[in-house]
Amino acid sequence: MPPAHIRLPHAGRDHTVATPLFVAVWRVIVDAFAGGPADWRTLALPRHHRRCTLAQQLSADRALSLDVLLRLLAPPSYRNTMQATGQFMAANGDVVQDDETRTASGRTVKAARLSSAALAAWDELPEQERERQLLVACALIDADVEAETDGRAELLGLEITEPAPRPLATAPASSPSQTRADFVRVLVEWIEREPFQPRYRRKSFGPPVVGWGSRLAAYFWPTPAVGFAQTARTLAPLLAEAKRLADALGDDDWSEADGRGAVAFAQAVFSWGGVPQPKPAPATVAAVFRSALTGREHAGAPMNSGWTKVAAFATAHLESEAEGVVPQVIWDSRVATAVTFRLDELLHRAERRDPRVLFPGVGTVSGRGGTRPRSLLLRWPSGYGRWDAQFAGSELVASVRDRLNESGSVMAEPDGGTAPWSVRGVEMVLFMDGY
Repeated sequence: MPPAHIRLPHAGRDHTVATPLFVAVWRVIVDAFAGGPADWRTLALPRHHRRCTLAQQLSADRALSLDVLLRLLAPPSYRNTMQATGQFMAANGDVVQDDETRTASGRTVKAARLSSAALAAWDELPEQERERQLLVACALIDADVEAETDGRAELLGLEITEPAPRPLATAPASSPSQTRADFVRVLVEWIEREPFQPRYRRKSFGPPVVGWGSRLAAYFWPTPAVGFAQTARTLAPLLAEAKRLADALGDDDWSEADGRGAVAFAQAVFSWGGVPQPKPAPATVAAVFRSALTGREHAGAPMNSGWTKVAAFATAHLESEAEGVVPQVIWDSRVATAVTFRLDELLHRAERRDPRVLFPGVGTVSGRGGTRPRSLLLRWPSGYGRWDAQFAGSELVASVRDRLNESGSVMAEPDGGTAPWSVRGVEMVLFMDGY
């Protein structure tokens, strides 16, 4: 039997990853980037270990490599560090074996292959556990990939980008006299009537749909097999735990048990979103909860592609409150792209040159993959890693929610019923729109 964990000797002291997740990511990377039929069980994966950044690895078309695989499994601060070294191979000989393979150019390079023991251990896992690990792996590959150098973060994507065309033929006319509320109304109406083609890894999935409700029904993450209803079922326990933790926080710190629960909650959210982070301290999670719940940044509260999800889940229960802080939105690259790209077109047509006049604080999050990044005509501030952009984006999405509800539109629920639109429901539509 292989060990329960593999060790990444170049990813911080004693950094390990569960062996089943390593095998699952191996399988998903082969399926996604082999460029044709390939048997992940027998494929010798090029190591392609280089002293370069992750962005350089991806720009050199080395997504199909052990080094990129390991960088995805490493914390963000180690993703620009070479990982698939001889030291890694020696430390994990029960899971991977040395080999060679030929590249598309015919060059022979060092490679690795999964050991027979690793494959046998994978096969012995219950089917439900294999499926769970594969979903975590798919999320890791399809999400924004955060890489840090000297504390500065960069968002990358494994997928090739196909820029969205401009001008947008379906964009409605705009007037310089329009107010913020007018632009929100036009944005809602534009999305309502524009046909939407769901896509997965740059390929169309299913027929085009029209309307906010149909767009919501077309939501999936991380694969088309996990749609709106299943996502709601998956997240229900996490959202319930988030409300419990929010109620327990109050003015005082969590108890020791709740602190441990808060850390486990945050790590579960990171795993669902495919945005792993270093294990946080309970005080860090508490600072994020307090910031999200009060609409005011608290000291020690980080913000990035992982913590925006924690903030959103921590406040989802606020939908039922008539007044107070709005629920936070997941202001990731897909949601931010959907909003800024459309508002950019509307403001440009209205000859409004500065987005900050009507939409102060709303900023871009320039992830990659699908049709991101998209070219913008106006100058928008960067919103990545900023709580002010998190709050501004949430306020804007809440105004979209309010406009939908004022118009009489209703949101489908997983059980087949209907309800008023929520920030989370609007976010899911925008998430798909920003692919």
